[in-house]
Amino acid sequence: MSQDAFYWQGLPELRAALRALPRQLAGDATAYIRAAAHGTGATVGAHYPVGPRRKGKPGGTLKSRVKVTEEVSAFGAIATVRSTAPHASLFEYGTGARSYRGWNRGRMPAGRTMARAAIPRRRAMYQQLIALVRRAGFEVTGTP
Repeated sequence: MSQDAFYWQGLPELRAALRALPRQLAGDATAYIRAAAHGTGATVGAHYPVGPRRKGKPGGTLKSRVKVTEEVSAFGAIATVRSTAPHASLFEYGTGARSYRGWNRGRMPAGRTMARAAIPRRRAMYQQLIALVRRAGFEVTGTP
């Protein structure tokens, strides 16, 4: 053996482990992201009010139209929680003073149900993802 040579035992195994690392991290991260999104959706649906029946239709449009959509790839996942009810933004953000044909309808205060449910779950998800990356041996700096 010459002194200029360098031999590494187990290099193929190390290469295989490094190639598998993103898939392993993505799989675990996907589970955290899905859990946070579906938990947020369930919380929002549970806190939305059920309105009265109108024109023969049952109430509960806000509650029934909370949807969770997911996009999963080899490198992770994106999950979105939204309400597809036509009046969801009015409930979430509120309105100013309203009138219709001269009748005062008042203002509607903001419900902020989505934000109250999403923010704590998102923080918890970030902490889980940071812990996952640290367990994989990487250093994480800064705060989300």
